[in-house]
Amino acid sequence: MQIYEANIYVCLQENEIFCCKIFNSANMEIQEIKSRLDIAKVLKHYGLNPDRNNMLKCPFHTDDTASMKIYPNTDTFNCFSCGKNGDVIEFI
Repeated sequence: MQIYEANIYVCLQENEIFCCKIFNSANMEIQEIKSRLDIAKVLKHYGLNPDRNNMLKCPFHTDDTASMKIYPNTDTFNCFSCGKNGDVIEFI
């Protein structure tokens, strides 16, 4: 497992996102961060609300219609238009 470096912009407090600054903790592993942070909380933090089919307009490009699918069970996403995809940390 990789040790978490100070290059991911996430701060956690009691399983909630409270800011987007460098989280300096060499003791926290990436898997631990992923287990404590779900994609729904990240989306809420950025004011993004998927529709009932877990689709939303992609924030990574100009989008007229919802082209990004959110997968809450795996905390991942995929944009069918620009191809951007990844997990909760890559979304940030």
